[in-house]
Amino acid sequence: MTVPDDGSQLSETPALSGAPVKEIVYASKTDDLEGQEVKQKKGNEQESLDPRERKLQHWRNSIYAVGCVNIDWKDENPFRSHPPGHKRNDQMSWSGVVCGSCLTGAGRIGNMAIFYTTTEEYESVETNEAGEERVVKRKRPRPVCMVGPYWPINLCLTWPLVLGISGWTLVTRVIHQNIVVIITWSLCTFAMCVSLLLVACANPGILYRHEEAPAGEEGDWRWNDQAKTYRPSTARFDTECQVVIEAFDHTCPWTGTGIGGGNMTYFKSFVFMVPVCIVYTVVLHMGFT
Repeated sequence: MTVPDDGSQLSETPALSGAPVKEIVYASKTDDLEGQEVKQKKGNEQESLDPRERKLQHWRNSIYAVGCVNIDWKDENPFRSHPPGHKRNDQMSWSGVVCGSCLTGAGRIGNMAIFYTTTEEYESVETNEAGEERVVKRKRPRPVCMVGPYWPINLCLTWPLVLGISGWTLVTRVIHQNIVVIITWSLCTFAMCVSLLLVACANPGILYRHEEAPAGEEGDWRWNDQAKTYRPSTARFDTECQVVIEAFDHTCPWTGTGIGGGNMTYFKSFVFMVPVCIVYTVVLHMGFT
């Protein structure tokens, strides 16, 4: 099935006799415009509220499973003036200054700073005026590149250690070795740095908000009061990142972010490459090559 260029709605009904009817409707451009008008209206309503009400309203309207935090990073900037009743999170001051600046222009989901977002298509079950259910295909933003609340530790401690020791080893030992050692050491160091970059900047698996437990989904879905959402049993609310992360494992200050299903592979790669590079460095400095 294809979608017309004019964005009109299409439906598809299975032709098999006796099969349950599943109507797939593509959201039209008109629906998108109406959605934008609703968002604009909500934004105007928020501007008329006091800071605490704006914060609560923004939290309730979020499509992500997030905790109740300030709306954007400028709200955490200690050098900006804030209206009466506004409350900053002192632990997010660095993010407020750097991520709230015009140079980065980072968005905010919980305590995660968002630098790049794409879109994805998803299906939602809706009931029309006749009481019939239909599957509607819509699009929603999908955060891709981001950093967690501990990005200052990752940037100011982890990376200097990795690059400093690697650079020192390169200058004092590696360049004097044979080509095999140079290539293998370079590959190991490159793999470690790429793994660290990916685990620190990838989406750890931020969950979208589910006001009802999804029908037909496998696993046990439970209610999370901190994010006002149903979540899979493997997902957890990360109090540091202030988001629900699918397949959540832990929050890692060294990588600066939460570790979940979205960046676990990169994290395991980084954890594996660190001791490999350490052993290689020790061997080089002890003169075994």
